[in-house]
Amino acid sequence: PASLANEMASAGRELCAQLQTQEYRRASGAIIPAEFYVPNEPEHPLFVQADFGVIRSAGGEWDAKLIEIQGFPSIYALQALLSATYRDVYGLDANLSSYFNDGGEDGFISLFERAVLNGHRPEDVGLLEIDPYHQKTLPDFLLTQKRLGIRIADIAQVEKRGRKLYHDGKPIERIYNRVVFDELVKRKYPAGFHFSDELDVEWAGH
Repeated sequence: PASLANEMASAGRELCAQLQTQEYRRASGAIIPAEFYVPNEPEHPLFVQADFGVIRSAGGEWDAKLIEIQGFPSIYALQALLSATYRDVYGLDANLSSYFNDGGEDGFISLFERAVLNGHRPEDVGLLEIDPYHQKTLPDFLLTQKRLGIRIADIAQVEKRGRKLYHDGKPIERIYNRVVFDELVKRKYPAGFHFSDELDVEWAGH
């Protein structure tokens, strides 16, 4: 129901607002291991989403329960295609939308493009991941590449020269960051640079 969708959107905004205080930043900063501190962190994450599970309440009504809030990119390109595919395959009402504004899918993709590219040429932006072609999120990476025209870059194949980063010999001006720190550490995966390095690069998702 629209009322439940709107309730989740409103709750997500309220919960995110609770994380925008200096008290929260001090508390969260105190538990981050020193090796995960990255220079030039912005005040707020560029990407954030609240994930809810939808259940039946005791009275038989639909209810939403928060699963997590994630200040990290999700499968945005895949979600856009998936919602349109659900509508087509199951013959759903064409007026149904998975977007909370009047822009629809075109408006969402336009916003996504502005967030990732920030005015840069697509060929100067790299989607950075650990072993990207063997990740279960690969369908999203490929759709992102198709939609935005950016490169998919394995962090092991990125080269650091001074303060600049290169992939296949071409400079990376902006990084769409999909690397999960704990996976990088757990797998002891080789990387061409350290996140703690001072670099001449912009971050889409610091």
